[in-house]
This record gives sequence, structure tokens and C-alpha cells, in this order.
Amino acid sequence: MEGVGSVAGAEVFLAGGMAGLLSDSIMHPVDTVRTRLWVQDKVAPELRYRGSLDAVCKINRSEGLKAFYKGFGSVLAVTPLAYGVYFSTYEAAKHYIGKRSGAGTESPAVHFAAGIAANITGQIAWTPMDVIKQRQQAVQGTPFRGLAHAFGTLYREGGVTNGLLRGYTAALYTYAPFSAAFFAIYEGWKVEVTEMQRSLGVHSTTADRLSPLTNSLGGLCSGAVSAALTAPTDAVKTRMQVECQCDGKGFLAVARNMWKEEGAKVFVQGVGARMAWIAPGCAVTICTYEWFKSLVHRATQ
Repeated sequence: MEGVGSVAGAEVFLAGGMAGLLSDSIMHPVDTVRTRLWVQDKVAPELRYRGSLDAVCKINRSEGLKAFYKGFGSVLAVTPLAYGVYFSTYEAAKHYIGKRSGAGTESPAVHFAAGIAANITGQIAWTPMDVIKQRQQAVQGTPFRGLAHAFGTLYREGGVTNGLLRGYTAALYTYAPFSAAFFAIYEGWKVEVTEMQRSLGVHSTTADRLSPLTNSLGGLCSGAVSAALTAPTDAVKTRMQVECQCDGKGFLAVARNMWKEEGAKVFVQGVGARMAWIAPGCAVTICTYEWFKSLVHRATQ
């Protein structure tokens, strides 16, 4: 993919940040519903949500539309940085691993490994954002007076490791495989579609010249599959980050406790909301990212 390698790191960072902010702004209400579904174990049975649609109706009826954007302040502040780091790491790792291994940048294994590397770095910014955001999304009312108070509260609770980065390892269990699977599927999709277009006489000479609609569809499908595969680990991660009772417990300990108290269904409850949140978000993110990256590439030629 020739165009990718020639786009400078600053442009990749900016494209990633813009893409992530647009996507998260659109999909935040769905993320709120997903969070509510996965942290209602302490709620009285008669007050629990029966599913995603029931959650939407009850949240709107009891708290109003603004409740769907609870926690958005942390997203606005952190998302551009997180996505910028994420995509910059992915592009750099893809070219480095491809060159060092001799496999090139078209190898699914290279995409898989680069996806993991991207998540390891991006998650450092995403984790504190997720903890703050999900605590605000999970409850009625406001647990923090503002973003500075939120970061300060997390730090006082457990410092960097057990406060600001609470659930970082659990997040890696969830999003490193997700990121790896997403890029392996998506990059493969681009190659296959490009070859199909060439066979049909469509003049799209490289996988970086595909239409926004094609990129969006690839992102949607790749995101949906990857989201479904990693839904169980996301349920555990969310529980660890939201509930203080999980302090000191590792990922497996929390997972065992969830299984014992709530059964296997807890790991797939909210999977529909997760797919509805992630898949369209991936479509918007990757389409915006590819478009902006291509725009910058053409401008620098």
C-alpha cells in the first residue's frame, strides 16, 4: 500500500484524532446504553433493563436525552490524543514489522501484530477516559464535579496503576485482540475488493484508493465481527472499571465471580449494544481516517 508509507507521522496523527472524535461523538449514546446493561447487577430485578431498547426507553423517560451523553467531556478531551497515538503506532508498526520480517505490509499476520501494538499504546490514554466516562454513564446523577476533579479522584483512589489505569490489563485483554482482528479483517477486505475491482476493469490501482462507501462497509463488517468476538472480555473490563468492589481483584477473579453470581448470560448481555456501538463507529472512524489520509497524500504530491 504505497500511499500509506508516504504520509508523514503528523498527518497520520491528525487524521486518526479527527476520525476518532467524529466517531465517538456520534456513537456515545449507544456506548451509554451498553455500559448501563453491563453494570446493573446491583440494581433491583424489577428496575433492570430487559435489553437495549428497554434501556433506551427507561433512560430517556427517567433522565432525559442529555443522559445519553453523560461522560462525553472526557471523550472530547482525550479521544483525539488516543486515536492519534493509536493510528500512528499502527502505521509505524505495520511498516516496521513488515520490513523486519520480510512479509511486507500486505501480510495478515503483520496487520494482526500491528493492531496489538497500536492498542497497547492507545490504551494508555483510553483507560482513564473509560473509567471516568463509564462511571458517569453508569449512574443517575454526576459522580464528578468536572474533568479535573474526575482525574484527581481516580488518582486519590489508587494512584496511577490502580486509579488512573484501573482495568488497563483487562482493556488489553479486550481491545488488543479486537484491534488485531479488526485490522487483519479490514486490510484483507481492502486487498480483496481492490483485486475484484481490477478484474472488473474498475481503475482503483491500490487499496488506498477505495471509495468512502467501500471503506465504510469494510469497517462496519470488520468492526461487527471483532466486537462480537471480544464481547465477553469487555463485560469483565467494564465491571472492573466501574465497580470499586473489584479493587485488588484480577481479570480472571472478576470473571469467575461474575459467572458464579450471574451466570454465563452476563458475558453476552449487551453484545447487541456493543456491536451497535462499535461497528458503525468503526465505519465512521476508518472512512474518515482513510479519506483524510488520502487527502493529505494527494496534497503533498
